[in-house]
Amino acid sequence: MGNITEIAGGKISERSSQDIENNAGSFISNLASNFVRQKGDQKGVTYNIPPANKKELKNSIKGVAIFRRKADYSNKPDFGFDWYAGNKYGTTYNEPYDFEDDKTVLSGRNKLQKEYTSIIKYIPIRELGYMEAGKNSGGSIINLNGKIYFVPWFSAFAKDDSGNFKSYELDVFFNIEEPVEGHIKISSKSDEIDVAFIDSGDTFFNINESHPKLFSKTIRISFLDYISDHSSIILTFHKKSEEEKAEEKKRQDEIASGKTPTGPQTIYVSAGELLGILNVYNNSVEYEVVFRYVKVFFKGWIYIENFEDKVYLSGASVGYQENRKLAEREKNLTRGIANLRSLQGSLQNVGNSTRVKEIEDVILKQEKELQDVKDLVLKRQKISTDLYNEQMQAINRYTSFISNNKQSLIDMMSQPLIRYKEKNSTNYEQLEIDVENIDSFFHDLKLKKGRSSHYIVNDNDKEFNSGRIRDKINDAFKSNETKDKKELIIFLLPFGIKSKNNTILLGKAEDVSYKADSAMLTPQADASTFIHEAGHTFNLPHTFLKRGGSWFTEGITLEQGTTDNIMDYDYNFKNNDKDPSNDVNLITNKISLWKFQWDIMRKDPNLIELVKK
Repeated sequence: MGNITEIAGGKISERSSQDIENNAGSFISNLASNFVRQKGDQKGVTYNIPPANKKELKNSIKGVAIFRRKADYSNKPDFGFDWYAGNKYGTTYNEPYDFEDDKTVLSGRNKLQKEYTSIIKYIPIRELGYMEAGKNSGGSIINLNGKIYFVPWFSAFAKDDSGNFKSYELDVFFNIEEPVEGHIKISSKSDEIDVAFIDSGDTFFNINESHPKLFSKTIRISFLDYISDHSSIILTFHKKSEEEKAEEKKRQDEIASGKTPTGPQTIYVSAGELLGILNVYNNSVEYEVVFRYVKVFFKGWIYIENFEDKVYLSGASVGYQENRKLAEREKNLTRGIANLRSLQGSLQNVGNSTRVKEIEDVILKQEKELQDVKDLVLKRQKISTDLYNEQMQAINRYTSFISNNKQSLIDMMSQPLIRYKEKNSTNYEQLEIDVENIDSFFHDLKLKKGRSSHYIVNDNDKEFNSGRIRDKINDAFKSNETKDKKELIIFLLPFGIKSKNNTILLGKAEDVSYKADSAMLTPQADASTFIHEAGHTFNLPHTFLKRGGSWFTEGITLEQGTTDNIMDYDYNFKNNDKDPSNDVNLITNKISLWKFQWDIMRKDPNLIELVKK
């Protein structure tokens, strides 16, 4: 339990506390109004009876502060930041989305708010600010100046890959409605975290009645070691009491007149008036995930749009085969024409001009048919060659695509404290799938030409079963898998996948479950798709839908497209209907993961645990 100390003599002037555990019980409430004084090194302990009055907490400063990501977070999101967006707190900060909007949160707002409660419980102690009262295991929501205060979450690696301790920057926005004289202090509840205001390099700054009401500060959070439990950073306001001011003036006057001050100086310490809180996520346990990239080539006979018979598709190596019937037809026509020419020559020798003319007509007809067959063969061969080139170009583009977007993957994984690794950073694996020989794989496969590339559809152009493609690719790859693997397999497809209404599938992950360990991408995938599908393999559902119609907590549902979360979509069909009143505010830049998602990802058994303390 924390200590409450007092030095006998004089008026009450100091209160100090350390962590008070949850089982403190009624002692906390009895102690909340006690006062403590300390002079010199002499100590004693008292438990005074609080004054008999009914005063409510009245902070001398009417204000609030909120922690927020820096504006350039989308370019450098090497840490995680999650907050309940919507309550503006009267600052100049612009929320990217609004959880207070009924078009964003469709149900379960009260449950959602519980995600943003303080790690440490604070209770008001009349006119002296707030008192720390142990862990907030009950999820109590804090009220500051009569308004609910939602505490954001911050997660970050303690060290970089080289083993050096890291620092991070956040912005803090203040709304001091009635500025008064004193100082605002930032402090960490963990000895392993150092915090300071960047402009002064110190832990506090002074304000007075003429200070601007709305302003912002940038803070630096520096890790001195790993933190083994969730912690917090707090902002508090401290002021000098009239008694303290009088004592200071007296001592200054004594010194100015050449006198030696009488007695040791009283050290006044107050709880401080709470202005803002930031939860800090435990970073003593890190994980790493190994990304294993596999280039997929299709090989075999497939249907091509506008061709009745299948066309041969060469896989990773160039080559061509022709349809047996068509090849046989060309062979028979060539042989038949040669036989007719021989017969025609023998008839000419006997002077049977009528019969010679009849055979000539047949020869001309068959020669035209043979030419048509040869033209068709050449056309099919060209299509086959073009498809081979298309496969090769699409597959080869993935290497630069992954290289260009690797930092985004690293950043995404950094948010839940997972380190991104690659199994083969320069030479990705290759999988060639014979579409005819593996369990009748793709027996109804058809390629349909888009603008510049082909898409997989089924024979009647209805939506293709992308889950079936994914499952079959997994089956074909099983012999390449390693026992007890700890890796995320990304299959890189050479063709897109399109439904009848021209919806293009950019990627597909395995069903969201603890067994999910692979995803596939199509050539049309962008960086956000890449990251989104990787998120699914970590058991993350969409932010707007989960099986059974609920979100991450039972009863909470969000509108699709309205957040910047990686597991959201960047569109909503409501914005395309004829009723503009249905439109919702879309956010297309998906960059964040939320605290509940960090928790889920860190429980995935496909991750390699690296314990660091």
